[in-house]
Amino acid sequence: MTDFYKRLNIRMFFALIAILLSAFLIACEEPQKKDGIDDPYDASDDGATASFYVQEVTGSSTVLTTTRGLKLPQSRIYNFKACFRDKVTQNLIKGHTFRIVEEGKMEQDKQSDENGCVDWSEPLGYNFLADSRYVVLERTFTAVGVHDGTRTVRLAVNPWSKTHDSGIPEV
Repeated sequence: MTDFYKRLNIRMFFALIAILLSAFLIACEEPQKKDGIDDPYDASDDGATASFYVQEVTGSSTVLTTTRGLKLPQSRIYNFKACFRDKVTQNLIKGHTFRIVEEGKMEQDKQSDENGCVDWSEPLGYNFLADSRYVVLERTFTAVGVHDGTRTVRLAVNPWSKTHDSGIPEV
């Protein structure tokens, strides 16, 4: 009778090991996209170590310079606003400094307001007589202070939208 119980205990031990090993292997599988949609808080993007995310970016523009004779616009000044939230608590990030960088051209530090947003302006030159289209701008936000990490955002602006009646949004 004791041999029977020893064999039973050994079989139960190996079954338990197999179950634990299976559970471990299943837990190690990489999460999949739900319905083909990227998770905005996914740690596999460029902000894997960032403690914040960019909630939204908005913008508008005004004419900055025009040609002398025909008064055709040559450049516009874009006013952007980016709003930030804490990745863990989902709270607005108020009063925190963020560095806004355009690779090789612009770098400026801005402090977020009571809505967790920073405002900045930048000029964009363009050919008024060209076809209306979107111009892609890539900006990197780096938290400087309590929050840390970097997030990159791509913006699409259409400087022709107000004058060419293209029917597509400006930003």
